[in-house]
Amino acid sequence: MGNLEFISEIKKNKNINLEDIVNVFIEKKVSKYQAFVLIRDNFNYKQLEIMYYLNLLYKDEEPNPFNEDFMNCLKEE
Repeated sequence: MGNLEFISEIKKNKNINLEDIVNVFIEKKVSKYQAFVLIRDNFNYKQLEIMYYLNLLYKDEEPNPFNEDFMNCLKEE
């Protein structure tokens, strides 16, 4: 339930960008996968864009599980 409370706070800020949203998730110590699902379900961003910022900003977690072929396929869509 705690996640839903800070998500509603994020949604109140109309000028927040995806990088700032990801940083809030990092501050709240939300795991990378959980952050992906919550951002995808609650904000209007494409999956590839979300994955890009998560991989860029979550430096201490495991590497990207998706191979380059999969990522290139997403870029073509």
